[in-house]
Amino acid sequence: MGEYEKAYLYFDTNALECRHSGKSLFLSRFTVSSLYYEIEDLISTMGLRDKVEICIPEIVWFELQEHLVSHYRSEKTSMETKIASFRKSFGNLAEVTYE
Repeated sequence: MGEYEKAYLYFDTNALECRHSGKSLFLSRFTVSSLYYEIEDLISTMGLRDKVEICIPEIVWFELQEHLVSHYRSEKTSMETKIASFRKSFGNLAEVTYE
């Protein structure tokens, strides 16, 4: 690694968040982007574990948490609105339940 003894690799929120279907987050479990695992594997494969340290700033953890909570609330509200509309359309012909 040249004249440096150690490299520090910082991840930001956008690089860690794992989204599907465009901009939706996985809400049933905490998941990070495959990029994180690919880089971790590359560091290991190249034998650089003692030379490269992966860093995730505290603000990134807070942002990830805030995004998950915010997205959960938004998706739940959207689902409840769709269910209410469905119930209006179908009346007693169909029933929707969820937990």
